[in-house]
Amino acid sequence: MAGLNTPFRRLKHQLKSLQSAMPEASVTPRAVETQPAPSDTSESDADLFLREMEDVTRLKHDPRVSNSPPGVP
Repeated sequence: MAGLNTPFRRLKHQLKSLQSAMPEASVTPRAVETQPAPSDTSESDADLFLREMEDVTRLKHDPRVSNSPPGVP
């Protein structure tokens, strides 16, 4: 089988040698960032949209870009 391309022939041996060379990592769970549950009384959808979009840069006016695609009345 020397003539055939067998790239994974020694894969198991390579993985075992890598695992034996690596020190055991301590398994500690990461702290998962949780977002607070949205409350219906905190803000309206419009206020939420404005707050989230306040750091977005507006596009410059470009005559090549129109609000509606061509052919749409």
